[in-house]
Amino acid sequence: MALLEVHYRLNRPVRLEARFRVRGFTVLLGQSGAGKSTATRLLLRLDDPGAGCITLDGHDLRDVAVRNLREIATTAYFNVPR
Repeated sequence: MALLEVHYRLNRPVRLEARFRVRGFTVLLGQSGAGKSTATRLLLRLDDPGAGCITLDGHDLRDVAVRNLREIATTAYFNVPR
C-alpha cells in the first residue's frame, strides 16, 4: 500500500502507510479503532482514499476490476470475549 489519506465523518484526515506481505490465508487483528475495517474497505474498493493510492503487486487498485478484488478477499467480523 502507498501513503493514504482517509477522511472520516469528523473531516480529520489520517495519513496511513502500511505494507503487507500476504502469503495464503491472512487475517487482520487489532484493537477497536486500529484501522482494520478501514483497510478492508479500501482493499475491497468499498471506499477509495481521499488522496494517494493503494497498490496490489504494483497495480493501482483503481485499475483492477472490483469483482476480481472481491473474489480474492472477504471479511468476517467477530468479538473475542475478554
